[in-house]
Parts: sequence; structure tokens; C-alpha cells
Amino acid sequence: MQTIRIIIIALLLPMVTLAQKVSVSGKVTSADTKATIPGASVYLSNSSVGTSTGNDGGFSLNGLNPGQYMLVVSAVGYESSTQTILINNQEVKLDVSLSPKIIALNEVRITPMSKSDRRKRLPVLKQNLLVPGHMLPIVKLSIRMCLAFRF
Repeated sequence: MQTIRIIIIALLLPMVTLAQKVSVSGKVTSADTKATIPGASVYLSNSSVGTSTGNDGGFSLNGLNPGQYMLVVSAVGYESSTQTILINNQEVKLDVSLSPKIIALNEVRITPMSKSDRRKRLPVLKQNLLVPGHMLPIVKLSIRMCLAFRF
């Protein structure tokens, strides 16, 4: 009789633990245009669970144990979003909006050089490119001198 109870418990225990696994799903959109954001990273920072959004901006994190997690959502060109979520024994649905990240860049102008300037600077470029062992820094300097960047 005791062995039958042990066998029944052993068979039912995995089903009980599987029933406790839940999922978090949702959609990631842009806060200003409400358009979905494909390819955004979605992960739980205090676990090894993560995914990326599909073409429709949707994501799903499956097989999670109940508990408290930090959900982090990030995408190129957007501010990251971090929020604490509490998972009980039921599925969690989230809609996450990301604000665009505005980065101001300085203007770069590349202007053509006259033929006489190019003729003067070409020997310097050739000489510096052929220096063994110091090629990379000199190439950067020489190219900058020849192209005449203006910031």
C-alpha cells in the first residue's frame, strides 16, 4: 500500500510542477507613433530568460516560475524600459511603449580639394602608408589630411 502511494505521488509531482510554469507575453510599440517595434530585446534581468520581438512587435517568455522579475525592453534608437513584474499562477500580458532616443550629431562636410592640393598631399599619403609597424594611426591622419574634413 505504501509503495502504491509513493508511485502515485511520483507520477503526479511532475504534473504539479509543470502546472506552475507561466508565461509573459505582449507587444512592444513606439510611444510617439504607436507602431510596433520588430527586433527589440526583451529579457528578465535576474534570470536567463530572454527573446526578441517578431515582425509584429510581439514577444513571449515561456516556462517561468511564479515570482518577481525585472523586465527589460530595449531597441536600437529607443530608450530602454525597465519594469518590475509579479508573476503568479496565471499568464501575464504586457504592452510596452518605448520612447525614441534623440541623439544630436554634429554636421560633417567633406569638400573637394583642388588638383594642386591633391598633388602636394599624395606623396605624404604614400610615404605614410608604407611605414611598417605604424600603419593604422598614420593612415587615419593621412586620410584626414587628404580629404579635408570640416566639423
